[in-house]
Amino acid sequence: MNIDINEAFKSPFKNPKELMVPVAFSIAQILCYIIPIIFIVMSINGIKNLDQSALYALLVYLLIICGGLFLSFYTSGYAFSYINNIYKGMDAMPLWENNFSKYFSTGIKYSILNFIYMFILPSLPYLLVFIIIIPWAVLSPQSAIFTTAIMFQLCAVLSTVLQILGALMFMASSVLFLENLSFEYAASPKNIFMFMKNNMAETCILLLINIVMALILAIAGTLLLCTCLGILFIPFAMFLIQIITLHLFMQVYKSAKTKSC
Repeated sequence: MNIDINEAFKSPFKNPKELMVPVAFSIAQILCYIIPIIFIVMSINGIKNLDQSALYALLVYLLIICGGLFLSFYTSGYAFSYINNIYKGMDAMPLWENNFSKYFSTGIKYSILNFIYMFILPSLPYLLVFIIIIPWAVLSPQSAIFTTAIMFQLCAVLSTVLQILGALMFMASSVLFLENLSFEYAASPKNIFMFMKNNMAETCILLLINIVMALILAIAGTLLLCTCLGILFIPFAMFLIQIITLHLFMQVYKSAKTKSC
């Protein structure tokens, strides 16, 4: 498998002018997360008393935080659209102001895929336990306590297995989503398991790439936290790492498609 790591790391800097927008979004996004915390700490007495002004303040803070999430969906959708263009042979970075709704909806769809395979799937054993145990505890409290302890231990093992499976499925769904930005196509268990069946080695490589890039992001985030101004650029570092990761994903996917032809 031929993976050009150098090309992946150069991909976010094809057009430096286009990076001014994610820099601005990065600063705005981190401020959306920091400002509510500062105001909450400053008005903690009012919040404790739960007076009307405090409730209004909490609502405003939640809206500001939602604004930060909105920006993260938009930048994530842009990253996918950019790498999708490269996959199709168009190397230029798209303009930020074009396809505003497309970038936002793409980011939302990818976040839903992440939530399904990285959170819901590993949580299924615990959900089933609660569904079974709650009626049992009402009917027979004494026997339910002992059984619940055993079932939760089994759930921990099963959840770990499902977490690994979910991570592999998420890697497969990510590259399928990268191909045509179709949520239905990427979320289909049939398409995911077909890709994993034919390309298990590539799927494991995708997971390894994701882990390595997450470690790089953690290091970059730690270094940025060392300075007050550096904190403002943590979402920007996430944006760059996501583009590099997706570019590597695209190369692995292209190699897998070539192999299957």
